[in-house]
Amino acid sequence: MGHVWLLSVAIVSASAWAGEGSDPEATRFFEAEIRPLLAEHCYQCHGSTTQEAGLRLDSRAGVLRGTDYGSIVTVGDAKASVLILSVRHESDAPMPEGEPKLENRQIAALERWVELGLPWPQEPEPQDLADARDPSTHWAFQKVSSPAVPVVGSKIEPDWAKNPIDQFIADQLATAEMTPSPEPDRGVLIRRLHFTLTGLPPTYEQVQRFINDPDPLAYERLVDRLMGSTQFGERWARHWLDVARYADTKGYLAGGVERKYPFSFTYRDWVAQAFNNDMPYDDFLRYQIAADQLVESEGHDRQHLAALGFLTLGRRFLNREPDIIDDRIDVVTRGTMGLTVSCARCHDHKFDPIPTQDYYSLYGVFASSAEPDELPLIGDPVPGPHFDAFLQELQSRQQAVESFLQERVDAALSADGIAEYLRAAHAAWDGGQDAVNAEASKRKLHDALVVAWVDLLQAAVRPDDPNHRLLDPWHRLRKAAQEPGGWETEIKRFSQLVQEIQTEDTVELTELHHRLEQASPAAHDDLATVYAVFFHERVVQAETSGGSVASRLGRGSGSPLDLDTARMRRLLFRGDRDQLRQLDNKIVQLNGTHPGAPPRAMALVDKPQPQDVKVFIRGNPGRQGEVAPRRFLAVLSDDPDQREGFRHGSGRRDLAEAIVDSHNPLTARVIVNRVWMHHFGRPLVDTPSDFGVMAPEPRHRQLLDYLASQLVANDWSLKALHREILLSATYRQGSDLRPEYDDTDPDNRLWYRQNRRRLDFESLRDGILAVTGHLDTATVGGRPVSITDTPAPPRRTLYAFIDRQNLPGIFRTFDFANPDLHSPQRHETSVPQQALFMMNSPVLIEQADRLVNAESFLEQAPAAEKIQWLYRRLFARDAELSEVRHGSDFLNAADRSADLDTDLAWDQYVLVLFASNEFAFVD
Repeated sequence: MGHVWLLSVAIVSASAWAGEGSDPEATRFFEAEIRPLLAEHCYQCHGSTTQEAGLRLDSRAGVLRGTDYGSIVTVGDAKASVLILSVRHESDAPMPEGEPKLENRQIAALERWVELGLPWPQEPEPQDLADARDPSTHWAFQKVSSPAVPVVGSKIEPDWAKNPIDQFIADQLATAEMTPSPEPDRGVLIRRLHFTLTGLPPTYEQVQRFINDPDPLAYERLVDRLMGSTQFGERWARHWLDVARYADTKGYLAGGVERKYPFSFTYRDWVAQAFNNDMPYDDFLRYQIAADQLVESEGHDRQHLAALGFLTLGRRFLNREPDIIDDRIDVVTRGTMGLTVSCARCHDHKFDPIPTQDYYSLYGVFASSAEPDELPLIGDPVPGPHFDAFLQELQSRQQAVESFLQERVDAALSADGIAEYLRAAHAAWDGGQDAVNAEASKRKLHDALVVAWVDLLQAAVRPDDPNHRLLDPWHRLRKAAQEPGGWETEIKRFSQLVQEIQTEDTVELTELHHRLEQASPAAHDDLATVYAVFFHERVVQAETSGGSVASRLGRGSGSPLDLDTARMRRLLFRGDRDQLRQLDNKIVQLNGTHPGAPPRAMALVDKPQPQDVKVFIRGNPGRQGEVAPRRFLAVLSDDPDQREGFRHGSGRRDLAEAIVDSHNPLTARVIVNRVWMHHFGRPLVDTPSDFGVMAPEPRHRQLLDYLASQLVANDWSLKALHREILLSATYRQGSDLRPEYDDTDPDNRLWYRQNRRRLDFESLRDGILAVTGHLDTATVGGRPVSITDTPAPPRRTLYAFIDRQNLPGIFRTFDFANPDLHSPQRHETSVPQQALFMMNSPVLIEQADRLVNAESFLEQAPAAEKIQWLYRRLFARDAELSEVRHGSDFLNAADRSADLDTDLAWDQYVLVLFASNEFAFVD
């Protein structure tokens, strides 16, 4: 079934959700957004035990059935649905009853759920569920073994098989009384290999050399050459970036927050380099989960810190920590092991043996990790004018931040500022946080600093407080003010009090009391002024001048007089925070865009005190249950009841080691399945990121296990895996349909032929730039570029700026992976917008014009030679006579037309060739 994407979830009809299966991304949306909401706010009154008004909301059927009075949803139309009107409090029955109105984001999620057709994953009957959740019965949870390689039977040509892959395939074909397809000509093979391994088309000259190469190992040498090229890593990095939900921005955030990731590109470049270097896949995963621990404890190259972008470059969900951590759990478990652990966020997994406690075991790992305030350098600065200019501008912007904060510090520690804080603290003495907020707002003060003054004054009531002697007059006057004539009497006693006190504080107290005696403050406002001047001179100025601090009031991080720019940053109120954020954003933008900025890693580090967390009941952080120790999943542990807790800091290193353990039955199978999918257009396991109990055993499980065991045996070398697949006769089959197998194997599940595939967005754009001579393949890595600009940037599409909130329409038109979430595989759609783009895009018109104005094109005299030149450039082959004739007829018709000049006709002819199936598909 084809899918059309809206937001981050596939739109499907209501009937599709009642049928077999469901879209995995829609399932994730339901499990992450809808089921927790229903469980927390609805099930108590509309669940399995209570159904007020006859409404039951714990099943899709119940939602569709509605109440005793009628339906509550109009599937696909949120505005017309009673359910939505109720939660928006726009009906006579606002819901949830007796609770505050749902948050706007929760209402928006329900609206989207209705618009999507109420996606609700099918759930097996209880008996089936109990059987399915037994890991001992599910194929994917069995240890990977190296199966015996079948002997090719007599029904298959004995010399067809070139390696064990072919023997596994031949065994299945022979059983079905089928035969493999013959190998196509070399022109087809070289184009297939080029796009598979580099994402770029071969040139006419390269094709001719390969076709005419008499070496029987020419194919093998071509495979090795392409895998050894820089373009190999660029091509295969993009496949992994889909898994890693890579983007250069954070998604929707509150106003004023910098949305760009300044160094996202360092992760993308690290992935490409890892593939080019054939980094062992187990190390590839270790670095992406725990590079900081490997660098710190084992001295690994700091370049690998960039790998942590795997965790940190996801969507930021308005900076809600539970959602960010859930996203990280999801990308790790689905991306590396094909397990939908995030479905256990609010309840035990409905299908797989993953209890909620296991989810929160992993939650504790990521809750014990944090992003550092200063991102670590992963490369030395490159001396020169660019770096000098960067440093100069950076210092200027940093000084602007420091000056902004220092101005607020100076204002808070001035005599007038201290007086205002003292008055606010006096007024908010007994009023709690509400009174503090009111006073801070009225006087435009920092509420946290008002609290600090209240705490200081209230603590000094006690004689054992070190500040008691200095603040005793304040408290005496506060108490005296409550009695008639008490204030005046207390003022007159100050001189006498000084004489009674014989301590090291006598000088301070004498000075303070003399000031009070001379000022004769009539009320606390006046008293605040006297104290403020005293504090400013004796504490603030004494400290800044380098003299000894006469008062203890300025000591300790909690003191309101112990104030610097770092602390002020944490105390700012909203207006100042917004201004500071703009200044900080300028530094982020400079780091992310200036050519002289040294590269840094979007890293993650362990918190100083890693901690286990308690289970969030129904996913609600406000309702917590038992502690979930940080440890690995029970289903993948030899003895689930005796699992050891993670020991290294947050536990990310332990988690990585558990994932890449050779005894883990999932990790090798999952990556082998992904690689196979990109070589054949279809995976061996239909659900590449869900190997749970709902994933049926693949027909070629023995082949899957053979490749997985070989991967581990070959030290996790992905290039060795690629090579074995590419050298197989199975991969080298032709893609022609064979009508005799239409009924036997209509979907090519037995791999009796290769699958014809459409170029993905990156290969299509890169291929067009390559044939026009505009593609820059020499520049590798670096900051992203906007590929929608005109003229078109010559960089490969891998280096496109990916804005997850405002993804350009062209990306969606050509089925680019949704960067909001982990994407197991891309959907392929055929929609009119694709053809319209190919014929009308200014970018493609520009490229067509570039071709027909190329000097070598203009050197061709008759139109037939020009057409031949174009075919060699675009298709890397000679044009047939019929193709030359059709092209000539089109151009001759243009010559006779008064509305179309010759140059424009050639442009349009090239656009037609760009839009042809031969250019857009690979056989």
